[in-house]
This record gives sequence, structure tokens and C-alpha cells, in this order.
Amino acid sequence: IKKGAGKKKKPCGLCEDVCPAGAVDFDQSDECIEIQVGAIILATGYDLFNPSGLSQYGYGKIDNVVLSLEYERLMSASGPTHGHINRPSDGKLAKKIGFIQCVGSRDLRNKSYCSNFCCMHSIKEAILTKEHDTEAEVYIFYNDLRAMGKGFHQYRIRGERQYGIQYIRSRVGEITQDQEGNPIIWYEDTKESKV
Repeated sequence: IKKGAGKKKKPCGLCEDVCPAGAVDFDQSDECIEIQVGAIILATGYDLFNPSGLSQYGYGKIDNVVLSLEYERLMSASGPTHGHINRPSDGKLAKKIGFIQCVGSRDLRNKSYCSNFCCMHSIKEAILTKEHDTEAEVYIFYNDLRAMGKGFHQYRIRGERQYGIQYIRSRVGEITQDQEGNPIIWYEDTKESKV
């Protein structure tokens, strides 16, 4: 057993002496503070699902297939395209954009549960797309739209009515590309029972 084990060491105090803001105070005691706020933001973080193992989606093989956060970066004024929604393959303005829901979730081969994130995130990205370019055609391919929070259903309706976002209840089978590098989404329309 080491000498002094179990005893709390007293800090040397050097950081308290040199901190120009006076932010270090070893004599401070614990306290509870109540404050009134308008909102609480829980920034829990998450890991992105890497769909490159799901070859049917073409991620990593087809240049114009991107993840939602990569797409958000393209739309950002501080991003590589300065807020213009340009295709990664050739820099041309993207005029038809499809968002595919439930990639990697609600699937027994990957995650069987719903992430509770994709639907509203895609609707937000779709609305921002239409605000960037009112002439863009925007499609959301979904299994079931899950708008679970307060006001989420109205937000979905707003996307459809005010922005012209087209929701397609479907199962995406594969993404291929034509000779010009345009992605082609092959899907079963589960509402109309057609491919």
C-alpha cells in the first residue's frame, strides 16, 4: 500500500494563480441554481450509418449518392459549393433530388428499429432544398412517415402543400446511374402496387 493512499491530494494551486480570467476557484463549494429557460437542447450526438455495405444504394460507387450530412454540407453557405446544390460528379446544379428513408434501419439485417430521426430530417432538408431552388423536384421515398413530435405532422403537410415535396411510399430496390451520371432510383410503389 502506497503511503498516503486514500487521502485526497490538495491541488498545487498553480492554475488558479495563472488563470487570467480568474475562472479557477478551489474554495468554491457545490450549489444548486434554478433558472428559467425557454428551451432545453439535448445534444446527445450519434454515429452515422455507413451504407457502403448495402450495395443496392450505390453509396461510394455512384458519385451523386451522398449521405444526409454530406448533402447538408453542400447546402451550407460555408460549404464547398457555397450553398449551391451542385452534383459532386460534375458540379452541375442538381434539379431532381430524392431522399431515401430507413437506410440501415427498420431492417432485420441491420437495425430493426426506427431511428426517429430520418423522416423529419429529410423533410427539413427537402424544404431547405426548395428554398434554395424553387424549381428543383424533390422526392422523399419512405416506408412509413413517422412524424412523432408536436407539430411534426403539420410540418410534413407544409412540405407537401407549400413546397411541392412529393412523398412516395415505397421500397427502394436499387440505385443505378445512366450514361450522364444521373442516379436512377428503382423502387416498388407500395401505395399504388407498381414498380
